[in-house]
Amino acid sequence: MSEPLEPITDTQMPGVLAGNIGTPIKLSDLMLNGVTAEAARSGDAVKIWTRLHLTSDDRFFHRIVEGLGAHVEYRAREAGHYITLTRSGFILLVIHPDNTGDLWLDAAAVALQVLAKRSMAAGTLLFENDIADVTAMSFPLVEIGPQDRVVCIFREGWRFALFFDFNPKRQLAIADMERDLGTLHRRLKYRDLYDAIADENVFGRLIGAGWFPFVEILGREFQDLATHCEAGFDLDEVEKKLLAAFNAQRIESMFVRWMAKPHFAGKERLLRSALNNYVAGDSIAVIKIVLTEIEGNRPIATAAILL
Repeated sequence: MSEPLEPITDTQMPGVLAGNIGTPIKLSDLMLNGVTAEAARSGDAVKIWTRLHLTSDDRFFHRIVEGLGAHVEYRAREAGHYITLTRSGFILLVIHPDNTGDLWLDAAAVALQVLAKRSMAAGTLLFENDIADVTAMSFPLVEIGPQDRVVCIFREGWRFALFFDFNPKRQLAIADMERDLGTLHRRLKYRDLYDAIADENVFGRLIGAGWFPFVEILGREFQDLATHCEAGFDLDEVEKKLLAAFNAQRIESMFVRWMAKPHFAGKERLLRSALNNYVAGDSIAVIKIVLTEIEGNRPIATAAILL
């Protein structure tokens, strides 16, 4: 059953409403304190994982998830809830010190902290191509205390992630949890990029053609390049399409983002000259300014590869 949206106070956007879209399932007798890290016979000492984050591409993911899922579904049936966790895309379980727990199935509000490719005012629509990186994931309307244990399983595309912290010292590090959840989201979202870089043939051809997956082309544009390299296709067509997308407006957006960084701000005139030359179609001047004058500055040198 859904509940009314709860207001979140925000000085920039007063009156904005955000909320959980449902209520948690209340569970009890959740005796979850760790996961065995190795095989052991009865009476043997065994290593235990009390904190872990991994994706469905990792070796132990399915074994761990199946065990966790079976226990949670069993406790849910005892509480009168007949659920199947495999039907949910976002599962959050918060276990309290008395072994009671709140199980959120596709119902908890989720907030992502991202690195944006362009400057944005509060209330601006954000598109996938505007996101350069995901740095954290949080649950702003779910109460999680320092003595709680947390299990989170979520889906991004066709892959899944698992995080758990059974918090044996009863000192849950919320910031660390949010960072690791953000890392998992990033690993799932950009897995195709990581696969392309790991493939020596694909990445070798990209580098040989003068391309590198710097932040501005992450997403569909880089995927198109990588797909053409993997298939052995000629890059002329996809390169022309990508370069045509870098119009004056996009170049200006890149410039504004660069100027927000202190180590770039001191080179404003130099960078402005390079970008003006690019818009004017003088690529030789761009390469000379960016590669020669700012040699060794990786973010700028990387951008120069595209320009």
